[in-house]
Amino acid sequence: RPLSLQLISDHPTIELLASALGAPLALPGILQALGSNTGATPLFLAASGRGDVLRFQTLANALGGAFDVYMLQPPIENAPTTPQALGELYADGISALGLAPGWLSGFSVAGIAALETVRALQLREEPPQGLVLLDTIHPDAALGGGRSWRILGRLVRWLYIEELSMNGRRLGAVFSDPGLLVQVLALSGYRCKGVNGPVLLIKSVGLGKWNWLFFRRWRSPLPQIEMTEVPGLHGSIFDAARVGAMVLAIRRFTEANPAKA
Repeated sequence: RPLSLQLISDHPTIELLASALGAPLALPGILQALGSNTGATPLFLAASGRGDVLRFQTLANALGGAFDVYMLQPPIENAPTTPQALGELYADGISALGLAPGWLSGFSVAGIAALETVRALQLREEPPQGLVLLDTIHPDAALGGGRSWRILGRLVRWLYIEELSMNGRRLGAVFSDPGLLVQVLALSGYRCKGVNGPVLLIKSVGLGKWNWLFFRRWRSPLPQIEMTEVPGLHGSIFDAARVGAMVLAIRRFTEANPAKA
């Protein structure tokens, strides 16, 4: 692995540098810092698609330096075909940084990849501090699988409604987002299993009205899960006027579950 000045500055002791040099290399493009590295607790946000970068940047700014925030997104070429494989890729990227254990989070369908990343890191004996799911529907819920997504995508094209907006994005862009498609189609045959550690599910009020359909099943694989609601619809929870509620929920939960000594 190349020994760059950036690598040396990020790992100032012999022990940290040795650990970083021995870590697996991250696949280029899957991990992006959303701010400067201040030494704060890392927060890794798994993106549901290519349209999440602005949402995550808004959240990172609103967190105000409480975390060093990174975005995780799936590769376009040779994309993983299962959530477990995507979780392994994300775990490689996180391990390559050689940072102290942080928090995993994922928005929408990417909450599944975040969960599988937690599992992969735990198996490597590099457990993160915990998991925060952002409006992630349980994968067994109605409308949560790849078949339903393909049907909805065809309807959008057949009805010529690609230009209509949903959560601030054109429907055509949503259903053609390669990062989103990769993750939705990967859910085919997927069976969700639990992980150890604290877990928080932040639900939008919009989807929370359908708790019995979308979220109730999370308690089976994750009996320790805590749930809370924030104002807004699925995508609008990141709006500047609403993101503060999500920041408050994240900070309260993470501060109540500090890193183990």
